[in-house]
Amino acid sequence: MKRFFLVIVLAILTMAAIAQEPYKAYCEIVGTGNIIYVLLGVFIFYIIVKCASKDIRNAQEREKRNRAYEEKKIVEDLKAYKEKQLDEYLKGGYSFTVKGIYYRTDNEIKRAQQIKMDDSLFLEFEPDNIYDSNAIKVLTEDKIHIGYVPSKSCETVKLLIERSSGYDISVYVQIDSEDGIPYILAKIDFKMSN
Repeated sequence: MKRFFLVIVLAILTMAAIAQEPYKAYCEIVGTGNIIYVLLGVFIFYIIVKCASKDIRNAQEREKRNRAYEEKKIVEDLKAYKEKQLDEYLKGGYSFTVKGIYYRTDNEIKRAQQIKMDDSLFLEFEPDNIYDSNAIKVLTEDKIHIGYVPSKSCETVKLLIERSSGYDISVYVQIDSEDGIPYILAKIDFKMSN
């Protein structure tokens, strides 16, 4: 940027020197005045553009480095936050609403309606699910499929299961609804090896 201002000052001084009357009179006599002014203007414009483009490139590179550093910092902060959150879930458990009960068969819905507080549930990974390869089924004790872990929670539940030495999942809240589809809130308690 300093170079840019230096070039501007030099250009102004040069034009001021050329603009002096004796030199103008000489150029008019010789007939080269206009050509010299045009060439000088082109030269000064070239220098200004060259310096400005270099300053712009430097600023863009600096901005790119700053953005990359900020993105890296954000990713590191998110990883640290996620690790802390996972540790809290491992200690205190993880709750989720069983999703997709509405889409189950009539027999599976009836079984979901029979679930009571503190009933045990089971999870089963379903990597062949055509809608979500991370899907996790929720099953009753008698292995009846009643729904799914919410898709936004599947990654977290998988990580928690991988980090624990086992888990227990039970019905935390079960509320019957008017349309016959129960609302089931399940809680996973994780076992930790010492």
